[in-house]
Amino acid sequence: MSQFIHLLKDRTSAGSVILYCSVIAIAIVAAFLSQYSLLNKSDLKNTVSNDVMKGKRIIESYIQWIWLALSFFVLWFISAFADCGADRETYGSIFSNVSISDLLSGWQEPGFILFNMFFRIFGDDPRVIYIAISTVTLFLLYRTWYKLRNEVLIGYGVLAFTTMFYVQSLSLMRIYMASAMLFAGVKFLRQGEYGKYSLVILLTSMIHYSSLLMFLPLGLMYILENRRYRKYVLNILIIVVLVMVFFAIAAGGSILSSIPIFSRFQSYLQNVSFSNIGVMQFVYNIPICILAFFAYYLMENKTEKNMLVAFTSAAFFYALLSYGIQVFGRVNSLFSVLYFFLIPMCMRKMKDYFMSGGKKGRIIYSMLSCACVIYYVFRFVIYLGEYCDLDMIIPYTNVLF
Repeated sequence: MSQFIHLLKDRTSAGSVILYCSVIAIAIVAAFLSQYSLLNKSDLKNTVSNDVMKGKRIIESYIQWIWLALSFFVLWFISAFADCGADRETYGSIFSNVSISDLLSGWQEPGFILFNMFFRIFGDDPRVIYIAISTVTLFLLYRTWYKLRNEVLIGYGVLAFTTMFYVQSLSLMRIYMASAMLFAGVKFLRQGEYGKYSLVILLTSMIHYSSLLMFLPLGLMYILENRRYRKYVLNILIIVVLVMVFFAIAAGGSILSSIPIFSRFQSYLQNVSFSNIGVMQFVYNIPICILAFFAYYLMENKTEKNMLVAFTSAAFFYALLSYGIQVFGRVNSLFSVLYFFLIPMCMRKMKDYFMSGGKKGRIIYSMLSCACVIYYVFRFVIYLGEYCDLDMIIPYTNVLF
């Protein structure tokens, strides 16, 4: 918190912080307004004519779409034309130098190489790839939210994305595009089509290899869906932990470094140690677990219940693993299904439950909403205070102004 206050004392840094906060606030408010209904109680009780009802619904759909488009546009403009971020020059270099011969070199993921080669058709200026990644990422997110608009409160999804990941994505662009791809495949999880979601994970891993780690929550969900496997959950988790620790230690040596696709990750997995266990990952994850616990009992769909348990547990597991293997701290970025679908869905379930409970229920839901906002604001403040220098996203600069 003290680092964040220090940012506000510096005029240049404070300007960037205010800009980020303003853009994020506009995007969040617009997302919430995109689900605001023009229909009042008399409309819902059919006390108005069908023509009037139809007209209101048409107007409502246009207004909601405009709000959602506004939310998309403000985020897209700031990210697409940004000229800051520690890894931005690296992406520009990849875009300028990548060739078909690099596909099997292990230098970069083959899907990302092809992605860069495709967009080089539109010009060789590195800004092309910056705009392309920002556009694809935000398009996948907002398109999926729009499709889920009857199941979730979109505002909470945008709240989670903007406060936890958006500013980081100005630097770590590739992993957030992978996260958006994983989110776009959420319909397969909801329908129990695990084979198709496995293909989504494999396809996404061609953009960022760390996406393969999403097989853990997928596997847990499959086990929970199949009763005969449930008794083996604990044993499987223990095996997974041991295997991951083994590979982490092995990567510190020469076993994995001889494999091209893993060799560039060797430096990330050196000096594995679990001697410095802190409290922040518990602070980050326990509120999510508490929310999931209460929301679980409001859900009627068995598949969505199991999805909530699987992804919440896996996110907490990887967070704890990051104490010994720091690179796992970035894996949280891939849990878009949890933060952009499951939690917004939980908030919708709670809203429907409490808002129907009279004045007392509305007060409880308001308190819950405030707690959710405070949680996400807290995470945003902590990130800016501790990691903005590392990701080099302050001061914010834009190629257009």
